[in-house]
Amino acid sequence: MGYFDGLTSGNFKTAKDGRKLFFPWGYLGRGYVLASERDGERMRRQLKIYYIVMLAAIVGTSGVHAYIISAAVAVLAIIFYLIWSRYQVAGLTPSSEGLSFREASSSQARAFGPRILWLLEICALVFVAGGVFLYANDPASRPIALLTIVFFGCCAALISYQLVIRRRTKAP
Repeated sequence: MGYFDGLTSGNFKTAKDGRKLFFPWGYLGRGYVLASERDGERMRRQLKIYYIVMLAAIVGTSGVHAYIISAAVAVLAIIFYLIWSRYQVAGLTPSSEGLSFREASSSQARAFGPRILWLLEICALVFVAGGVFLYANDPASRPIALLTIVFFGCCAALISYQLVIRRRTKAP
């Protein structure tokens, strides 16, 4: 599976009774029972496309140092997701079953696989080191350096957690 397949896997779960559930806000929100496997695949595909377009738009605008435009793109992407997710769950039955942080992280860890997780971990740590270097050597860039350190530090911590979960839940 690819990177974006791993991201989307944290929004889906198979209930104890076999029903497929969709959690538009991951472990932070309510789940909904999907009508069919086909609906689930369609939703996964749309969510994957959303992640790809959103990431490309935000990275593309920030890559040319248009940070205000990047922030505006992020806000518009969130508004779009709010509307899209409400539309998607409008006819679905709410589930009484929840999704825990551990379940979502475990699902993503399995979907990413060990190679992708290690690659993501190394990249996050490189960005943390770059942020520390920028903070120490360019006083004018300290706010962006601090944001880089905090954001990629959190990413590295989450990926480490997923590596641990993946190792613990591995079949003997």
